Amino acid sequence: MTQKLMSKAIISKSHEKSHGAMLGMLFATIYLALPAISEALAQSTESFAADRMNRAMEIVAAEGGTLVPPYDHATIVAGQGTAGLEIAQDLPDVGTVLVPVGGGGLSAGVAAAIKLSVPNARVIGVEPEGAPKLTRARAAGKPVKLESTGGLADGLLAVEIGAIPFAHAQAYIDDVVVVPDAALRGAMRFLLDRKKLVVEPSGAITIAALLGGAVKTRGSVVAVLSGGNIEYDGLRALLGDG
Repeated sequence: MTQKLMSKAIISKSHEKSHGAMLGMLFATIYLALPAISEALAQSTESFAADRMNRAMEIVAAEGGTLVPPYDHATIVAGQGTAGLEIAQDLPDVGTVLVPVGGGGLSAGVAAAIKLSVPNARVIGVEPEGAPKLTRARAAGKPVKLESTGGLADGLLAVEIGAIPFAHAQAYIDDVVVVPDAALRGAMRFLLDRKKLVVEPSGAITIAALLGGAVKTRGSVVAVLSGGNIEYDGLRALLGDG
């Protein structure tokens, strides 16, 4: 990576702050194309994503920066895949890996890394019932744009699987299951009570699939918990006194 590039503005349109936080350690200037929360809540998923992309492109044009896409890019898939490499290195006899599916960057990278390192392992993609974009794409044989998405797992509500992630999914993901919102609260509570982990709905979806019997596992099982982007008020609202 050249010093010239390092000095330029880097724009991330990811809905989460994780990409931005890492980029902030490497680059002189970063911009996160994130609308105000009140605006986001008032928009549909698709229009929200479109507005973020439009804002990101405006910054690219004005600042001469580099756009960092959230998932549909080979470098993003490769970077996310390092999680799969760590799993394979730490547990070389892993039998089943469950990974959340949003736009597809994480699931594609993890699946490729696992299958190329431990060919006999099964990789299961898990997506919310309100956003079955990979399920629909696999049925159609190509990415399909959903009319709308919704649910508690707000980090997995992309309306369409990325083209590059879809190609990886077809090659390396053995099965895809969907999980209803009703199962997410129980999974979050399980992780909090039994494992002392604070995990957002999107991250807990793999545990929800296991607890609900949505998948048949074999051998050692790894469930990828993809995020803890939730604070006390959010936990209280979702879990209450139950």
